[in-house]
Amino acid sequence: MLKNYLKIAWRNLWKDKTFTSINMVGLTIAFGVAILLATASFYELSYEDFHENRENIYGVYIVQQTEKGSEAGVSQPTPFAEALKSEVPGIGKITRVLENDALVINGEKELMLKTNWVDQDYFSMFTFPLIEGNTDNALQDLNSVVLTRKAAEKLFGNTDVVGSDFNVLINGKVEPFTVGAVAEDIPTNTDMGFEIALRFENNPEYLDTKESWNAQYHSVYVELKDNVSAEQFEQNTHAFVNLHYEEVMENAKNSGASPNEEGLYREIKLLPLKDKHFTSFRKGYAEISRSVPYLIIGVAFLILFIAFVNYVNMSVAKSSQRLKEIGMRKTLGAEENIFSFNFGEKAF
Repeated sequence: MLKNYLKIAWRNLWKDKTFTSINMVGLTIAFGVAILLATASFYELSYEDFHENRENIYGVYIVQQTEKGSEAGVSQPTPFAEALKSEVPGIGKITRVLENDALVINGEKELMLKTNWVDQDYFSMFTFPLIEGNTDNALQDLNSVVLTRKAAEKLFGNTDVVGSDFNVLINGKVEPFTVGAVAEDIPTNTDMGFEIALRFENNPEYLDTKESWNAQYHSVYVELKDNVSAEQFEQNTHAFVNLHYEEVMENAKNSGASPNEEGLYREIKLLPLKDKHFTSFRKGYAEISRSVPYLIIGVAFLILFIAFVNYVNMSVAKSSQRLKEIGMRKTLGAEENIFSFNFGEKAF
């Protein structure tokens, strides 16, 4: 009997090719578009998820009061990170990060590589797996660097390059470096990608700014200890701010700036790493919004819903043409569940 029902369903579908084609094409397009939209949205929401310590890692940003209102930014001065770790309790690890490009030279080969100038804690904080070389402390020496697999292949033609020497152009001078480790290629769902990582002390601005609290040009990330919350740490930074930014806050007062609700002219805030990709600094605070990917997911479900409603409407309209068949089957003693099965079989 089942074979007979399948045969009848196939005949009905084949008999009305236009109806069948419209339903198949419509549902296929709807499902295809919905899957693509959902995949893109989930990819967007996955940014920085691969870092094992992401729950304890935060970006540091400053909120300051000016005569025009609150302003927020992530750029920090060179001595900031070292002073913060030594003077404010609760930091397990810390790193400065400066992102730009550098000209790398190996013999006659010259390449512009995406560069991160970082501190030694960088690779123990962030999950960028090292596959060759000194995997415990790849940036132990000032002249050691980390290359990604693709960068090593571009520069040397292979990935067996640990211990190999090459040069980097810094401030117009060719400086020698040695490959300390090779990293896996960086995932695309991160805002912290690089091709080569060098010690922060080698960056072009370091020597001129290492004692200055006025030159702000790089980011700082901290990994808090397990028993320290972001709120506790922010409270602990008030004395640090009063010590190192006294002159800046005094100038803000003299220029007509008003303190915030807590009576502060300047404060240090933490931004969770998992929120970094979704954050914009507006009106003096960090605005975190994941509305775009969730909106796209909503559109995907809406497309599916419209396609489903359209399919049901067309199926109901088409079923009226089979009233004669239904009457004949009832006359012959067919039960209600047989009709449900047979018409459902045709629909799907």
